Amino acid sequence: MHRGLLGRKRLVSVVALMLGVAVLVGVPSRVVEADTKSVWSRFTDVVKHLRDDAKDTLDWVRDKWASTADEMKQFWAKNTDGEWWKSCRVCDRVPAIGKQPCRNVCAKIRRSYERETPTKYPIVILHGLVRAPIGRYFFGVPEYLNKHGFDASVPTMSSWNTPEQHVRFLLPYIKGVLRRTGAAKVNLIGHSQGGLDARAVAALGGAPFVASVTALMSPHRGAIPADDFVAKIERRSGGATVADLLLRAAYPGVEGGARGNFDSIRALTTSALKKFNRRIKDQPGVKYFSYSGSSHPKECPNKDNATFANVLQSGLVSTWKVIHDKLGEVHNDGQVHHDSARWGEFLGDLPSDHWDLGGLPFGLNDYDYLDFFLRHARLLRERGF
Repeated sequence: MHRGLLGRKRLVSVVALMLGVAVLVGVPSRVVEADTKSVWSRFTDVVKHLRDDAKDTLDWVRDKWASTADEMKQFWAKNTDGEWWKSCRVCDRVPAIGKQPCRNVCAKIRRSYERETPTKYPIVILHGLVRAPIGRYFFGVPEYLNKHGFDASVPTMSSWNTPEQHVRFLLPYIKGVLRRTGAAKVNLIGHSQGGLDARAVAALGGAPFVASVTALMSPHRGAIPADDFVAKIERRSGGATVADLLLRAAYPGVEGGARGNFDSIRALTTSALKKFNRRIKDQPGVKYFSYSGSSHPKECPNKDNATFANVLQSGLVSTWKVIHDKLGEVHNDGQVHHDSARWGEFLGDLPSDHWDLGGLPFGLNDYDYLDFFLRHARLLRERGF
């Protein structure tokens, strides 16, 4: 969990710090006091208070995280501003000489949620091909950026739609953001297919309203797993028709969006992206950025080269191997290979698999995706966007 949210590791660190202060500083300071209580009695009082506070805090966190997704959204909105730490009971109860170190820790946590100067243009973050079936896509990202002073939003688009189908939904949505904020343009950040959606928006009538496009692990030159999957389906008699019917039945579309369809998967193949890139041109006046990702399964076939700390989520192991077997590329994100992810100004390779950066599932992964989005928002601000 991100360091800004009070979690068990943070709590253990704070409690350990307070115990150290109590032992190394608090006890000697009590000895010189003219007090009827023994040093040991005062020390045990401090430990008891710390233990009680630790239990209260763990109960508080447990209760919040046990709530529903809707309650979690409210949790992010109401409790990530650091207010709880401004009245830290641990700081109040440690010996006098230990109060300041405790307050320094609390101040550091508070600073992680201080509001900053926002970007010139609001940020719109686009999800990939499929809205998260379990856990919210970009879990906590817009709330986190908003708490830092940035205007960020995530539109809910229909799953299994092509980029062109998403454009018909996104253009009115962007105009609504502009009316709400009074801004002239937006910054588009798209994960996976969302990066292609952002490019399509700029090329198909949205260029006057788009300041920048940032593609996160997007398959600009096609996704090898999509090639493999489409080929397997189309080899079966009537396979594509059945797949299309199933997607249309299971994904009826949201907010006027199109039904799910098999063309959305075809659109991510290498051959389809060649046509897409001839048709969807970069627009003058729009700045394009991109990132790739790297991860590896626990049983990596080339362990000497798999140096990234991030371990691939189990659901991506098979597609990681498809890319590895086709290209011999050990460092890929489990869906998109490096060359395909590069577009415009390449800003780097992230130690993240394809799902981590989307905050899936429920933000429970081993990459600090919240910090990444904050750092990129700051970069956009520094670049004048």
